[in-house]
Amino acid sequence: MVSAAQTSLGLLPEATSRPGPHKPRFAGNHEGRVAGLGRQLRAVAEVAPEAVSLAPVWPLLACVVVPSLALQRLLLREPSWAGAPVAVVEADRPSARLLEVNGVAWRQRIRPGMRYAAGLSLVGNLRAATVESSELREAAELLAARLALLSPRVEPRAGEPGVFWLDLTGMQRLLPSLEGWCESVVGALKEAGYRSTLAVGFSRFGTYATARTVRGVRRYGSEREEQQVVAGLALERLPLEPAVREAMERLGVVTMGQFAALPAAGLRQRLGEGAESLHRWMQEGGDPARAWSEARSWVAEEELECAESRSEALVFWMKRTLEGLLGGLRAGQEVVSEVSVELRLDDGLRCPLVVRPAEPTDAAGLLLDLLRLRLEGYPLTSGVVRYRMQLQVVGSGRQTQTLWSAASRRDPAAGARALARLRADLGEGAVGRLEQRPGHLPEAQSLFVPCSGFRAAQPCSKAVRLLVRHLQDRPIALESRQRSEPDGWLVAGLAAGPVDERSGPFVISGGWWAREVRRDYYFVKTRRGDLLWIYHDRVRRKWFLQGGVA
Repeated sequence: MVSAAQTSLGLLPEATSRPGPHKPRFAGNHEGRVAGLGRQLRAVAEVAPEAVSLAPVWPLLACVVVPSLALQRLLLREPSWAGAPVAVVEADRPSARLLEVNGVAWRQRIRPGMRYAAGLSLVGNLRAATVESSELREAAELLAARLALLSPRVEPRAGEPGVFWLDLTGMQRLLPSLEGWCESVVGALKEAGYRSTLAVGFSRFGTYATARTVRGVRRYGSEREEQQVVAGLALERLPLEPAVREAMERLGVVTMGQFAALPAAGLRQRLGEGAESLHRWMQEGGDPARAWSEARSWVAEEELECAESRSEALVFWMKRTLEGLLGGLRAGQEVVSEVSVELRLDDGLRCPLVVRPAEPTDAAGLLLDLLRLRLEGYPLTSGVVRYRMQLQVVGSGRQTQTLWSAASRRDPAAGARALARLRADLGEGAVGRLEQRPGHLPEAQSLFVPCSGFRAAQPCSKAVRLLVRHLQDRPIALESRQRSEPDGWLVAGLAAGPVDERSGPFVISGGWWAREVRRDYYFVKTRRGDLLWIYHDRVRRKWFLQGGVA
């Protein structure tokens, strides 16, 4: 096919008349010749579509994964342990869990999640030690510094040390070959003592999933190839909770493509927040061009002169650190969307706290006010001796306020600021709203979703009387009706009176994927006028109060 296309392209100059020597080079029917050339190129594309793009597509980014960074750091620290079963433990005690194990320990039936004492019972020469988070940060910073020599932009993955994205935009004219650059990346980390995997492609999730799965280097030639390969990768290679992984295996979901095809509705309630965020990331893919300009972090650490537990003194220390970080922002172009602080206490514990303003801002006073509210309600077991502050910086994107928004009687920004203060004082999950979700059971058809602002009011033009169904957090068990009761069934007690009317049953059955459910729902009306929603659980043989209607 390619040879036919090359032959057709070679005949194109002969198909047009060459201008005479007394005419300019582009004189004559130039527009007609260009139109004819376009028709011939379209004809070639229909015969050999791949021939019209002779130049290879240059990838956008690369993902570097240093697998088991804590374990590799431990082996670098203890070189004499090479060849022995080694594990990283969460704490220096026999009951501590194993976080990572090497291949020797794995082949001897030692698995992450075991207790250290259980591992010793299987293998008597098991070597284990802890790796502090500060040591991991130092290792990640060392790796990022080496990678920065090979790419103009290096971004580590938050919450997963040892994962980096490298920007390849505009480097096709600087690199003699992409293969040589990949070898340089892997070789630079190998010189530092770390083994790594590298994936070069077009999306953040695609390169990340590939780098966690393959060994060595994998390069994609097109976005379509990347999507097809990633869809067939094993789901177990991703950092999922063990319970989620077991549930997916029972359902026969073993590849990333099958997991991405699951409906998003109800995923958080069934599998948790981590699985929902991973599923959303799979579907979005992660646009690298947008992500490079979305956010970056500024970090500073401070060591206190003595252990301090008073919130006023801690805010005074943080004020100096925060103002120093804000001084590095580009005025009018960058603002802060999140402030996270990790407190290191005198007893060795680490306490993280996060505050988010209602909208990204560069006002130090507002951010300090949120930090003060968060610290006042934060329980500290001992004094703080050191803290680490990190700012998430985004583009400002400020818009000029219009005359109509300035004249509005309601100020949505003020409401959002009030909600931000509530979240800082009571926690991130304190502010939210109920949203309807598709679910099999009534209690699964609504979900409390955190929110950061108010929705615009949409009043109806006509007065409509609505009946609102109120649900209990958990169904309340009811006493079964006694046959000796002469006055009827007292569902809501003596004050409400007996049941006078009943409508139903409305049957809900199913739940074979978790546990069998069969309920007969009824609307009952008491003598006082209360309209209640109850059901009879046939499996448990009990009556429950689901809610009421008002």
